[in-house]
Amino acid sequence: MLRAVFLITLLLTSIFGGNSTAPVADKNITLDKNSSENPNSKKLAELRAKLLKIREQRLNNEWTKTYSAYIQHKELLDRKTELEKNIFHLKSLKRLTKEQKKKLQEYSSEYKVILDKINLVKNFEKEPFKKLIMPPSLDNAPKITNPLAVIGALSYIKELQSETEKYLEKARSLENTIEALKEQRAILQEIVKLSENPIDKKHLEVLDREIKLLMTSKIS
Repeated sequence: MLRAVFLITLLLTSIFGGNSTAPVADKNITLDKNSSENPNSKKLAELRAKLLKIREQRLNNEWTKTYSAYIQHKELLDRKTELEKNIFHLKSLKRLTKEQKKKLQEYSSEYKVILDKINLVKNFEKEPFKKLIMPPSLDNAPKITNPLAVIGALSYIKELQSETEKYLEKARSLENTIEALKEQRAILQEIVKLSENPIDKKHLEVLDREIKLLMTSKIS
């Protein structure tokens, strides 16, 4: 049991021990501005195809989905704040025009929907990867006080081995995800050099934030 725990700790430490930052899956691959006039359009199309292939084949997993939920939660909070300001402003007016009344109703309706959505992803507000990297909890090891107790001990060992393998598989999945994100960053950096589209630079910044969050997640 101690050996299994040691292996888990060693592997996860190797993954999270570094301080390098890497990118994250570019969710919105955009077309280049005036692509027909860009002499690098063919090369850019090839690079974007590579980005899409990596995202579809290697980044459709629990790590990237969790990050997406985390980002969605932040965006919902921003929208909630914006709606609260709009609603407060309209309610502070002495008289509302027909159009303002309509707007107030729309804002109020959307606000209720936003609150429901926030509630659905509230677990991703802080430390979104905590549940994914948390070691499984097991019952205390059974004490062998008689020959029959050996059966229970063997069952416990089997369960421990199974949970350990699941945990190690998560660690391997995380490592592969980080490698795929780094590959995306390298490709996106090439695109930024060739493209005149400022959105590509923004995507690169988003990618860096995602990989940084993955790399700095702590083991509980």
